[in-house]
Amino acid sequence: MQINAVSGKGFQGKLSTTTLLITMKVAKILPDSFKRNFKDPWRRPHMLMKEEKASYCVYLRVKQASAACNLKLWSAQLVRERLVCAECQSDAMSKSDRCGGEGLENIRTFWAAASVTGCHGAWVRESSSEGCRCPPYSVLFV
Repeated sequence: MQINAVSGKGFQGKLSTTTLLITMKVAKILPDSFKRNFKDPWRRPHMLMKEEKASYCVYLRVKQASAACNLKLWSAQLVRERLVCAECQSDAMSKSDRCGGEGLENIRTFWAAASVTGCHGAWVRESSSEGCRCPPYSVLFV
């Protein structure tokens, strides 16, 4: 299927250019053991806390993974045809409340492991679920 990045044609209906840029960019991922909610030593009591948005899950089928992914235990799970749950948490969301690189259903998109040099590949989004948490040994969008 050909995708026209200006009009968004090639999908059911039209998509905005902003939507295409967010969903079609390369996803950056980390293992779920990476914790975002650490205690910030520089935070002062008078500072406002950022609003926490509900996380959501995206289920993606790995279509390709580079050999470098075998260098770390967490990234070695990213093998061809494995279904992976990627969680989009509040801190990783753009202004549109979505994570960059989450892809569109049945469209091949690309990912890169943020902490494993040379580990990258392609996957296809199969589904998503709002307000959920991925099980242990999943990945997080960065």
